[in-house]
Amino acid sequence: MSRQHIANYLDETSREARLDELALARGGRVDVVGTSVRGLPIRAAVIPAAGLTLDEVAAGNAPVVFVNGNLHGVEWIGGLCALGVLEALGDVRGEALHRRATVVVAPCLNPDGFRRTADSDGHDTIKNLRTNANGVDLNRNFPRPDRLEREAWLPSRLPLAASGSTEPHRATFRGVAPFSEPETRAVDALLLAHRPHAVVSFHSFMGSLIPPKVTRWAHARTYRRLAWAYRRGQTRFFAPTIMFAPFDVFTGELEDHAHHVHGAWSLTVEAFPAWRSFRQHLQAPSLFARFNPKDPAHVVDDAVGGAIAWLLAALDHDRPST
Repeated sequence: MSRQHIANYLDETSREARLDELALARGGRVDVVGTSVRGLPIRAAVIPAAGLTLDEVAAGNAPVVFVNGNLHGVEWIGGLCALGVLEALGDVRGEALHRRATVVVAPCLNPDGFRRTADSDGHDTIKNLRTNANGVDLNRNFPRPDRLEREAWLPSRLPLAASGSTEPHRATFRGVAPFSEPETRAVDALLLAHRPHAVVSFHSFMGSLIPPKVTRWAHARTYRRLAWAYRRGQTRFFAPTIMFAPFDVFTGELEDHAHHVHGAWSLTVEAFPAWRSFRQHLQAPSLFARFNPKDPAHVVDDAVGGAIAWLLAALDHDRPST
């Protein structure tokens, strides 16, 4: 990969230092919520809603929103977007969100994949850079809410590549069982501890908004309204919504798990528009360039504005019933 390209991003040390700095500046703390296969910490900042102390967070005196990134190791832009939301809590863009909700931000849910990407010589496969140290696509390792699929851990009923693979050599290998990986167990523990009202997960590639599979038309309509709120918060790109509710499949993804199991409005944001990814890849072919813009600032700014608008709109709705 281009060292000049990757230099526009925070390395592991700088990312964690920035998380500590922003948490302190916003009156919060940083918790270790779990560890990776290799024993690296998975850390999350907890920022109390304005006027609350950290001691009052556990009492549930304000709703919680959870923002995360880098569930796939190579998608560094997702971590920058998550940190961008945390940074925005101190300016006019994030003032309303800070006033209304406690904000939990975990910029890197796959520290092993992140480190492998940093150490790559540019000749790795997407399988090596996307997954965790066990070769598992963490965003296919959550339990599937559908009863039959959940009990048998069967392939999805529709043969979609995005639904996760049972073959270990595939980039979307979902693991041997739900929650087989320590990283997904850490995320589930965080969701149990904080019971977020809404979740935004930042990814890359496609420049789109992906809500969970839902089984109720009322939920589908709400997600469409929330998608329009996201777009109103954007400043540059139009993010199409990929949604086939209720004719969709469960994939073992975080947004499905957060919605159906934890009762949270949930959204995956693919922050990097596909056309820009394709153009950039032609100019400087590398996996890192395919998933991360050379100049991330504009993409981060756009994603942060959209995500804050989406989270505020989600707070205006009662939690989805599970």
